[in-house]
Amino acid sequence: TPSAPDPGAPIGSATAAFDAGLGSTAPAGRGSGGAHNLIDDALRCLDRLCTLEPQPAAATTWRKVLLDVFSVEEIFSSPVLFGLSHAAARELLLGDSVHADPGRVWEVCLAWARAVAGVAAPTS
Repeated sequence: TPSAPDPGAPIGSATAAFDAGLGSTAPAGRGSGGAHNLIDDALRCLDRLCTLEPQPAAATTWRKVLLDVFSVEEIFSSPVLFGLSHAAARELLLGDSVHADPGRVWEVCLAWARAVAGVAAPTS
């Protein structure tokens, strides 16, 4: 069993931060359903961190870890993304790697806004 991380210890790398959080309790491998569950859980953690007042610096650290561990497309494919709070969506958009494909970011942002507003996408 993994030991609990020391909350006062500095985080040495993105992998160490992930291992201290979700990675220590996650099933091994990033295969079929396991990886998607990890992404979903990581996004839920980001959402929780971003909704605390005042927003802790850990939210930025968590976003960086999330973007180091998972690809942007993996994150964009998560259904949890479309239920994120405004604060968490904004935090996620602060990551440089998110903007590698501006057209894809635009599509995802529109889908997120529609989901949050409860408006169906227009039919073609």
